[in-house]
Amino acid sequence: MTELHRWHHSKKISESNANYVNHLMVWDIIFGTFFLPKHREVGEIGLLNQEYSEGYIGQVLAPFQGDIDKPADYYKHTDKYRQFE
Repeated sequence: MTELHRWHHSKKISESNANYVNHLMVWDIIFGTFFLPKHREVGEIGLLNQEYSEGYIGQVLAPFQGDIDKPADYYKHTDKYRQFE
């Protein structure tokens, strides 16, 4: 399961927009966000936003904060993320 979720932390946007659930991957299958390529390992992982909250509550609230720069904002910041494609 942890290897599956590592793809969610890939620095490539096309790979990280997947595998949101840590334990019940059935939700990723249902919502079409399951991603596990065969015969490949995830490359460089990490957060592009070094100020991203490390606390539980901050991470839960992050998707609802419009001013936080995260991969979901890719189309607003293509110049920043282009290097990882």
